Amino acid sequence: MIRWVLVEAWLLECDTALAVGSARRARTALRRALGAAEEMGVLRPLVYASTRVADFLTEQVGALGAAGRRARDVLAVRWARERVPPVTPREIAVLTLLPTRLSLEDIARDLGVSVNTVKSHVRAVYAKLDVDSRRAAVDAARARGLIEPATMP
Repeated sequence: MIRWVLVEAWLLECDTALAVGSARRARTALRRALGAAEEMGVLRPLVYASTRVADFLTEQVGALGAAGRRARDVLAVRWARERVPPVTPREIAVLTLLPTRLSLEDIARDLGVSVNTVKSHVRAVYAKLDVDSRRAAVDAARARGLIEPATMP
């Protein structure tokens, strides 16, 4: 029997809880998975957890107390494995406005930053998503669940 089956079971519980909207149950399962992984000295099941669990782990990392260190290790390995640096909250804010018809100047005004700052965020997003246009960035961000899918008018 693989020694980290218990960790995978807790991760499955976490994923299931997230699927049904039970953040409290998901948080408990995530903490137990992290604790079991710490006891066993394993990262693999956490690194290869579902995207939903990994996203939840990213959201919860600061609130996990002592387990936060293990969570940060897991995320570092996961991001290195994916070779895609995480998109920052400010880059998400810019990404959210890219599908609109707002100019970069308008986006800067809405976010209360300079146009150069918006341009820097856009360049960073293009690099992280491996795209070279506004449209491609929006499509890639939607495909990765970084921004909401397009809605029909």
